Amino acid sequence: MSYKLSIRITSEEDSHHYGDWTLLSLTDEEARIVKDSALTRDVTRSLWRKQIDGAKEHGHVMNAGDHVDAIQNAFEEALDLSQYLMKELQERDSG
Repeated sequence: MSYKLSIRITSEEDSHHYGDWTLLSLTDEEARIVKDSALTRDVTRSLWRKQIDGAKEHGHVMNAGDHVDAIQNAFEEALDLSQYLMKELQERDSG
């Protein structure tokens, strides 16, 4: 049997839905792995929330060809991450 990993956006008030997107086709084993992966669902939920919040803040979603300097932005995010990691390591060492 084969499965689809899909996203469906629906209204909570009625049965209207805004779209269906199939992300992956899955085997039985892969479907079981996805079903059992609560951590991955949490990461995916966070990724969607980040995408929504970023689009609200910047007025658009990030796509190829949108003239965003992705390398510069990623570098700055990596620097932020480095600071968060260093802070945590220093706090662990001192506490």
